Amino acid sequence: MSSATWFGVATAAGDPDALWETFHENTKLGPSWTATPALGSAPEPFQLRPYPRVPLPETTKPWRIRLGGKRRRAETASRLKPGPLTMEQLATILRFGGGPRRPSAADDAPVPSIYDSGTTRPLEIFFHTAHVDGLPAGLYHYNPMADDLRFVQRRDQSHRLAEWLVRGDLARTAALLLFVVAVPERSTLRWSDRGYRLALLEAGAIVRNVNVVAGALGWTCANVLDYFDRSIDEYLGFDGVTVSTVAVVAVGREDRGSTVP
Repeated sequence: MSSATWFGVATAAGDPDALWETFHENTKLGPSWTATPALGSAPEPFQLRPYPRVPLPETTKPWRIRLGGKRRRAETASRLKPGPLTMEQLATILRFGGGPRRPSAADDAPVPSIYDSGTTRPLEIFFHTAHVDGLPAGLYHYNPMADDLRFVQRRDQSHRLAEWLVRGDLARTAALLLFVVAVPERSTLRWSDRGYRLALLEAGAIVRNVNVVAGALGWTCANVLDYFDRSIDEYLGFDGVTVSTVAVVAVGREDRGSTVP
């Protein structure tokens, strides 16, 4: 592409009715902008106390990545095949994906392992599984501050979830189908419209962490872009506006012997 052609694309007038342009403009900051002061403590993750609590093992699976030379890939897989996760592997993926890291000596409280937009904690983590050893099939919520699970829905819903993914085979073959859920008001109360952008940045950090940790443990991920938002939100019990799914990741074994349908 010539420089003249690129300049025409980069400086195009744009579509005044395009919602993404309105969003992009609304999330910009200027010199006069100041964040709303934090009101008390940071929002707590969903507690879901009426649901059965499932403790995670205290230990995590050792993992390592090399930043030079030959290292394990973290690209998204095209196709997965079933394979059981251990509870220790599950705990490792959740903790290093979006859970608490070890607090500093000056802070007794756990802190998130991801970038946090002014301690507003706008994200929640749910997952569906039928392939974790010792864990009944169903839907779970992970509380990163309590570092435990809540058993939200029983029974294997893989075939039901497959109807809401364009690549339905991923729901049927994944050991773990992880949903990153945003509560935008936790961020927008402090950061105004920019808070929505920050929530998406944090969601991307969780997705990347899960990809890296799963890959280091010998698993692979398929980052799902083409899912039916409203159906997934209804399955999780959310209105899709104040609480909504913003990312889906399937974790499993890469199937290199099959082709994508």
